[in-house]
Amino acid sequence: MAKKKKKVEVVKTPEELLVEKLDEGLLETLNIFECCKMGFEARLKAIMESEKGVKDINALEPQSGNTALMLAAKYGKLKVLTALVDAGAEIDKLGFNNLTALHYAVRNDHLDVTEYLCEQKADITLEDQSGNTALHDAARMGNLKCVEVILNLGGNLEHTNNAGSTAFIATCLNARGALIDILLRKNVDTNATDSEGDSALHTVSKVGLPRIVKQLLNNNVRTDIVNNDGNNAKTCAAWNPAVAALIPAEE
Repeated sequence: MAKKKKKVEVVKTPEELLVEKLDEGLLETLNIFECCKMGFEARLKAIMESEKGVKDINALEPQSGNTALMLAAKYGKLKVLTALVDAGAEIDKLGFNNLTALHYAVRNDHLDVTEYLCEQKADITLEDQSGNTALHDAARMGNLKCVEVILNLGGNLEHTNNAGSTAFIATCLNARGALIDILLRKNVDTNATDSEGDSALHTVSKVGLPRIVKQLLNNNVRTDIVNNDGNNAKTCAAWNPAVAALIPAEE
């Protein structure tokens, strides 16, 4: 007697399940920006291929000030993002606060999107309104893999934003211990100072991060640097005796 074949269960994506819950009329009202946020690739392509089409694929959404490509990058919708690039979307267009699709991808730790944008020659040197590059943002958020992708493309660790802060200072301030170790192996300048004259050690001493203070001291950062107010790191930590005690006094 022949064995009955087992029925293969098709696992649907969250996007596909959501589409099923939307009635046809509502689905038809979705615009290009909403499709990018939700990852509705088929609906996006239908809009682009329709008679009306899309007048300007690089137009900014009024509410967010971002392009469809930026929204796809922000929400990690790689298939939608790929369809947009294939249709001529501008990868390096600036949106709200001069952010790019790559900024959004690294901020939200979407590694696949970051890799794809870099393969498409996204400009890793572009700065947002605060002077932060994608490397700054990836480092600040502690997104290790995205940092490595950009560093492998020649990302500049010595670049400073409008506040004179490097990616390393931002990494320390946000207590990204694992990433600090990676950057230390890249021979980053651990004693660089921002526009206030604060080094990474100053910065973490001010906010009271004993674990990061120890990590920096174990890597022989200078304790004698004086900032614009005439204070060294130990003085900056005076409000927090536990942190101040970690920093050797200057003779």
